[in-house]
Amino acid sequence: MKTMVAALYTTKQSPFAKVKNGQRIRKVKTRPGDVHQIGATGTVIGSIHNDQNIVCYFIYWDEHPDVPIAMVDSPADMIEAIDDA
Repeated sequence: MKTMVAALYTTKQSPFAKVKNGQRIRKVKTRPGDVHQIGATGTVIGSIHNDQNIVCYFIYWDEHPDVPIAMVDSPADMIEAIDDA
């Protein structure tokens, strides 16, 4: 038996996103059980928001570049934009 895995995400950008699509980011805070720890870097590929304007970012983390991971940005600001230049 084969196992299929599907990932639903968007490459659209929420108008409420503080971090824009294509921006490089760094994780600056974690929660218990987070796979990606402080200092992990990646690229935002999309974002959506709910009726309370809470934004969920879709990120390609550098250590898993082909797997879009959803991350809800909290008031604690879990990620920050970085400049790789």
